[in-house]
Amino acid sequence: KESVKEVAMKMEKRMRNTKQRKMVQLEKKEQINQQDKVSETNEIAKKVGVTLVTRNTKQIDLFQKKLNLNDETFMTADVIGDGNCLFRSCSIALFNTEQHHGNIRRSVVSHMEKSNEKYSSLVNGNFTQHIRNMFHTRGGREIWGTEAEIEATACYLGIGIEVFSYSNDQLQAQKFPIENQS
Repeated sequence: KESVKEVAMKMEKRMRNTKQRKMVQLEKKEQINQQDKVSETNEIAKKVGVTLVTRNTKQIDLFQKKLNLNDETFMTADVIGDGNCLFRSCSIALFNTEQHHGNIRRSVVSHMEKSNEKYSSLVNGNFTQHIRNMFHTRGGREIWGTEAEIEATACYLGIGIEVFSYSNDQLQAQKFPIENQS
């Protein structure tokens, strides 16, 4: 017969083995999730013409959190208000730097140009001139991103964008893409 101590030791060993198996399963699942995150990050980077030089999983996690914004998780950032603030904000949210705002701007405006039937109704005035101005800007008040560019950015990159503003001393929020709202 086994002593109580021997039985307890065997049970403890089984529990440890079961726990280790579960940990290994969780680690494998986490590796798959990390690979999915890296793939998604690379797809968006490729879409806007950005070459990522890091595979730092902490940065990927940060990117993933920012990409999957929800009611409880969002970020704010101070960016230069030079007419490129929409694209600078997207660059920070996606890549943790303002550096890629030009690539994002060009990619989004190209998307708008190709999908003019979708975005022309969102632009006041001549759509062709608006697109030309958006392409050839170095920034400036007259060529800020409008709701058309915010909508196009959200649709093109496949992300949700929430814009918060004050009007009549009240905070207002608008979610993009508009087409996904009920």
